[in-house]
Amino acid sequence: MKTPNTKATFESVWATLDRVAEMHEAYKKRQEKDAAESKKEWQELKKSWQELKEFQDKISRNIDKVSQDIANQGKNLGGLNNRIGEIMETLLAGRMWEKFKDYNYDFERAYQRVGIYNGSACLTDVDILLSNGKYAMAVEVKNTLNRIADVDDHLDRMEKLMRYPPAEIKGKKVLGAMACGVLKTDVGDYAFSKGLFVMELTGDAADLTPPPANFTPQEWTPR
Repeated sequence: MKTPNTKATFESVWATLDRVAEMHEAYKKRQEKDAAESKKEWQELKKSWQELKEFQDKISRNIDKVSQDIANQGKNLGGLNNRIGEIMETLLAGRMWEKFKDYNYDFERAYQRVGIYNGSACLTDVDILLSNGKYAMAVEVKNTLNRIADVDDHLDRMEKLMRYPPAEIKGKKVLGAMACGVLKTDVGDYAFSKGLFVMELTGDAADLTPPPANFTPQEWTPR
């Protein structure tokens, strides 16, 4: 039996071990390098994310500020509109009852903001209510009368007024009217077609807008 070449065997094993060791060392270095590069990339990514988050937070704060500014402006405009509406009502209410003498409606009193209640719940109110012993007139005031829907809303208000009549109109015939600072002609025509009077602010008082020749005032009766 032939004896194996032990020297060659040991040399080859050590050579293999050396190659494995070199490969392991190279792998470790590559891992360390990869880890360092990965850590660097992670730090850069984390920094970019933080910058993005700060930018997003800044945008959110700006949006919140703008939203708040818009809300504040809306409140201011709403308050201004309410104030203008109150001034309009006061101007229009002054001597308004005198405008209907040609129709034999001798109104004697004018009330402002008369509530329409169902029990304790206020459904809506009448801006100006003219009254005498026989007739009453519910007047809706608009800064600008330029929407058909405003007329329809007042007609709906008239129905509520008939269903839940306040003391000022009980036992009376009730008429309706629209009053405004600026009138859109076609909306005025629509109001006339529904039997409503139309008044427009001229100077410091309200004047009746001349109705068409076939105009017949609508009369409502409280239930």
